[in-house]
Amino acid sequence: MHPPHIGGIATATFYLKKHLEELGHTIFVINYDYPKKSLSGVRFFLKVIWNMNIIRKEKIDLIHAHYLVPPGLAGVILKYIMKKPLVVSAHGSDVNYLGKTPLGNMLCRIVVRFSDALIANSIATQKGIKELGEDSEVIYLGVEKERFFSRNEKREAILYVGSLTKNKCVSDLIEAARDIGKVWIVGNGPEMKNLERLARDIKCECTFFGYRNDVENFMSHALALVLPSMKEGFGLTVIEALSCGTPVIARKGSGLEEILNDQFLFRTKEELEAMLREILQNEEKQETMREEGTHVVNTFDWKMTALHTEEVYKRILVACGGRKDSHRNI
Repeated sequence: MHPPHIGGIATATFYLKKHLEELGHTIFVINYDYPKKSLSGVRFFLKVIWNMNIIRKEKIDLIHAHYLVPPGLAGVILKYIMKKPLVVSAHGSDVNYLGKTPLGNMLCRIVVRFSDALIANSIATQKGIKELGEDSEVIYLGVEKERFFSRNEKREAILYVGSLTKNKCVSDLIEAARDIGKVWIVGNGPEMKNLERLARDIKCECTFFGYRNDVENFMSHALALVLPSMKEGFGLTVIEALSCGTPVIARKGSGLEEILNDQFLFRTKEELEAMLREILQNEEKQETMREEGTHVVNTFDWKMTALHTEEVYKRILVACGGRKDSHRNI
């Protein structure tokens, strides 16, 4: 995905495209219809196949698909029809959820089997790809520090940013925070009405903002960002919040242990509630977590993400007998 779509994958592809272009590459994007319609995955697959002549017209050197299915599956078809090398990036939910269903697992295995290179956005995602039968290279995502940085703002509420689906377990956050303070929910999804009803029923002071393009402002005003989901591929919002000087709390076992140490992790709603109370009542604890978070986030940089991705491109193009010059069309 890519803007105008909203979400982690759209954000990741936008910034990767931007920084690859700064390295001298020309990037062409075939995106989902916006707004999404019924059978969007099937429609996207057919759209890619229908527009395959763009590869010949624009002298595309390499195909890079983001997400295993359907983008990666469309990439496999294009690879063999157009005789171009294929790189596929897995973003976490494709291996953590889609890859766990019978049909999804079969399609994901086809994609990883016939890709020329696989990129995982975390070690957790890499393990998921390995379970599908292939090795991959971990390239972490970055944070745009010109947009996400610490501001001297009043901290007001506990924040969640992301999609509102059952697997994100946002209800655990609402229940844990009911007697602690205000909760801001930024995002949308099929669980929106159920979560609004829950917040009303238990009298949690919770505001739902829907999708927003100014999440950095919410992060800069948040006391803490909470990610209660059971599984995360990388958690782009984690490093964005840390870059804003906002403490982040996530569920242990979600895969975010690569970014956060134990003092940022919880297992149960009860542990989450206790952690929120401690953070919100202890300014020294808040400052310690901000300092540690700022130190962690310094290792994530979009320029490095682009450089590492470029190295994958170079290696695959040489292996497949493609162009070896520095400028490429992707």
